Amino acid sequence: MRIYFFLICILYACGMLYGQVPVQVTKEAALYNVVKSHIQYLEDKNSSFSINEVAQVPFLNTSSDVPGFFISSSSFWVKFIIQNETEDPHLIINLEHATIDRAVLYYKVGASGEFDSTVLTEAQPFRNRKYNYQTYMFDAEINKGEQKTFFLK
Repeated sequence: MRIYFFLICILYACGMLYGQVPVQVTKEAALYNVVKSHIQYLEDKNSSFSINEVAQVPFLNTSSDVPGFFISSSSFWVKFIIQNETEDPHLIINLEHATIDRAVLYYKVGASGEFDSTVLTEAQPFRNRKYNYQTYMFDAEINKGEQKTFFLK
């Protein structure tokens, strides 16, 4: 009985670490909410991880419908996957209700697999942003039938 319980715990832990569901984009010009089954997070207690390090470590699932990270000296990384099933490869990621001063979105580009990033800050005037809007909005290029993993710090 103990072995069976241990196996269940291991399977549950694996699901907690790796059970991420991609956001399926199936309609053009539609809004999609990224909910807890789509999000995984990592606490970087010393704010020292690089994107290459972060991309190699397991993330944890969130138990909250709307993840909120407490006031801390840590950096928090959020990982999510978007799968595009529309003809339009240009998608927009809108980080709503964010109470953060700086958001950096990391994503892989090209065949080399190198990471690129987009940085938006609260101090940046709206007129200097691509989208003159109060929330952080990022471009995402994903061809039909493909999926891309994003890391937000």
